[in-house]
Amino acid sequence: MNLGSWMRMGSFSLAERIVNILSAVLVFSMLTRGMTQADFGAWTLFMSIFMFLESSRNGMVQASFLRHGSGREEPEYSQIAAAALVMAMAVLAIFAVAAILAAPWVATWTDTPALAWLTFWIPLLGLASLPRNYFAWILQSKSMFKEIMLLRLVQGLTMVVGLVPTLFLPPANFLAYTVRLAVLSALVASLLALWQTRGLFALRIRGSQGWIRVLLRHGRFSMGTMLGSSLYKGSDALLIGGFLGPEAVALYGVASRIADYIEVPIHSLANVLVPRLSQRGRNDPLDAAEMAARATLYTSMPVVLLSLGLFLLGGVFILVLAGETYLAALPILWMLAVFNLMRPLDRYLGILLDAIGRPDANLLKVLVGLATNVTGNVLVLAHTTPRISSGAAPIAALVGIAGVSIVATGCGVLAGDLFVWRSLGRSQVARLVGMVQDIVLGRQDNELSVLARTVKARFSAQPRGNP
Repeated sequence: MNLGSWMRMGSFSLAERIVNILSAVLVFSMLTRGMTQADFGAWTLFMSIFMFLESSRNGMVQASFLRHGSGREEPEYSQIAAAALVMAMAVLAIFAVAAILAAPWVATWTDTPALAWLTFWIPLLGLASLPRNYFAWILQSKSMFKEIMLLRLVQGLTMVVGLVPTLFLPPANFLAYTVRLAVLSALVASLLALWQTRGLFALRIRGSQGWIRVLLRHGRFSMGTMLGSSLYKGSDALLIGGFLGPEAVALYGVASRIADYIEVPIHSLANVLVPRLSQRGRNDPLDAAEMAARATLYTSMPVVLLSLGLFLLGGVFILVLAGETYLAALPILWMLAVFNLMRPLDRYLGILLDAIGRPDANLLKVLVGLATNVTGNVLVLAHTTPRISSGAAPIAALVGIAGVSIVATGCGVLAGDLFVWRSLGRSQVARLVGMVQDIVLGRQDNELSVLARTVKARFSAQPRGNP
């Protein structure tokens, strides 16, 4: 499959991600300007907790549903879909209760009193978003990315339209207004998703009990993987809040949010590849590994260019998106730009391990990275906090935390590559190096090798010596 095929295959997924990013940028810009730093730090912590809940649900259900449901015929597909819905509702109930019970401790630890009442909105927001997420899985399993793009557009536009009046008439409690608006936008998107999926399937409760057990066997590992991935960022916010306070959370959150926008090409192709790799992984694991390697290579090219753009124009991005108050976050953004270079390999290693039936290995990969990340963050904060309490700026500590992310992701990649090597007989890094060599030496007929041969021929044809 050549580069053109990959680009066509991911075009709607890419458009969906771009729409999502554009609306997120507008919302982010209005929130950073409308809220105080302390309130924006509280909102960042609240969303970290909510994304932890979302990761629990998606990890337990989405990954296993896509693996076992993609490509299935009726009535099996509808039975698997019914099993996924039951599991999604159960996970939401369990983790929503856990979030409410943990709220007072988190509010005290991070010195953020607003979290004590904000967290009570998590069950309502989770319930409002459940239909949108569930029906989006159905659409993804059927490769209906145009419909997913519309879902993202409607939800994002609802948030943007709701925030526009605050530019002229700020609400008395901006934080409470924002969380209510988030619930409303999730409800609107859920209603649209319900309409989009009408007639695509029929829930078949009879026969779904056996599929619940199948999804649970796979989901217990993928849920751990998603939770670990969510804790990568969630633990950063919680530890920064506990050691340095909500203002530091806001500062780090601005840099992290801007750096996350680079993930657009990675997630765009990943959305398309998950159901395809799941089918190939069941039948031909080596072919799945080749596809994952190509995805890593093709998405690395735009990520490198975008990361370079953050180095050159990072200050401009912060000034435009968040305002002058957050310009101090520029060194953090530079460090996170380096971290972004590792994301394609990390992302597709995890997808490949799930696709070849090794969700346990993917979980261990994430846990290795998470343990390294938390340990490194604690060491950095313990070393720098005494100096910060005496009046020094927290920037050095926050840059150090961003640097720990690079080391932690590298450890996770090494662990994941070892598992791929033990499962398939060849590491993914070696497969990527071989692929790059084939392209450079012209041993592969695709757009990249043709480009490499053209450049090489033009340089060879240049006259040497006399002009």
